[in-house]
Amino acid sequence: MESEGVIAESLGRHGPGGLFDGGNRVPRFPYKEMSDMNNLDSYELNTNARMNHLLVVSLMLLAPLLFLSTSQAFANLYFNSSEPGCDGSDPTVVWCDDFEDGDWGQTDENGLRGGTQLTTNAETYTPNDGWFLDGFYPLPNGYGRGFPATTTPAKNYVFCGGYGVAGTNCAATSGPRMTIQGDPKDSAGMMGKHSLAPNRASYKNLYLRWYIKPLTGFQWGHEKMMTINPCCLQIGIHLGSLYSPFSSGIPTFLNYADGQKWLYQNRNTVIASTNRPDPNNGNKQSYYMNPGDWHSLQIHIDSGAGVYEMWADNCGADGLMCTGSPTLIAQYTGVNWGGMSIGTIWLENWSSAASKGEAYYDQFKAATVGPIPFSDNSKTSDTVPPAGPVNLRIQ
Repeated sequence: MESEGVIAESLGRHGPGGLFDGGNRVPRFPYKEMSDMNNLDSYELNTNARMNHLLVVSLMLLAPLLFLSTSQAFANLYFNSSEPGCDGSDPTVVWCDDFEDGDWGQTDENGLRGGTQLTTNAETYTPNDGWFLDGFYPLPNGYGRGFPATTTPAKNYVFCGGYGVAGTNCAATSGPRMTIQGDPKDSAGMMGKHSLAPNRASYKNLYLRWYIKPLTGFQWGHEKMMTINPCCLQIGIHLGSLYSPFSSGIPTFLNYADGQKWLYQNRNTVIASTNRPDPNNGNKQSYYMNPGDWHSLQIHIDSGAGVYEMWADNCGADGLMCTGSPTLIAQYTGVNWGGMSIGTIWLENWSSAASKGEAYYDQFKAATVGPIPFSDNSKTSDTVPPAGPVNLRIQ
């Protein structure tokens, strides 16, 4: 395993709906009123008041521990999700992000936001959750590159308020795809790279699952969707990329490690005369990423054993339709990966033959064991604090 030391910043953020209002609430101790300052008996607490006092003191002692447990999922370089296994306790899970903290990141990969330097290390800058972001965004007279000073309507490229898949609250967004001036056939939005735990580790065998929702009216171009690279946060394509090739909307992997060979969903989905995937093939085995729906995508690369696999499922407009086990749509053995290990996940949306529209992303999870099940974060991502006790009297 290759690794470089990365010192993650200590806890800095907590998820929405914190339990203690930022720690500003200080309970009042329920002492009995002192009616006679010269009478020591009047200082004593009655039995009920003493019990209440002990209860309050106990809660105050436990409060930091409770705050730590609720904050940990949103303050780690690699684990920012409430999905099971995404708290660092499962050694087979090496990265998670569900964006429930309310932002994708706050600077570009150079630590800049709108031209202002906020950090010299974007990866360990706590608000970035380990992301190296870079993209294109609209300006009144064109477009900008990097990370804008202000982000609207999505705050820091995340929409919250029921936007997430399967009943979760938040989802990241590419933002509107910008046609790149000087090369109008190209387009891109916000993109980002991420390393793997622990401390920029590398793996020969990796499963990666995420959800994508191209919004209604989206038009697929020849788009790079997800690039898999060695360590550490490299640019360019080294192992390969998952594409929507030739504007097809059919997720297909291009193996750069072996002379840019297409690994199609199924060999029967290729038009022989053009060597391109056929979205209208007769056996209906091509998976199409229909705009308006959430899609669960998962790829598996074992560079040591020469394996490539992919799963894809349409989870519906609200993301609640995926149940059971993920659907295997591609499986290859004997693949030449050039002996490279995996250390960088690069969420892309650069397209030549431009894509048009916006896409949401959610529930990223990488692991060394798979296939990874569908996310059940909707069962664990409740951000509404529990109701307070009733009929509690302090005497």
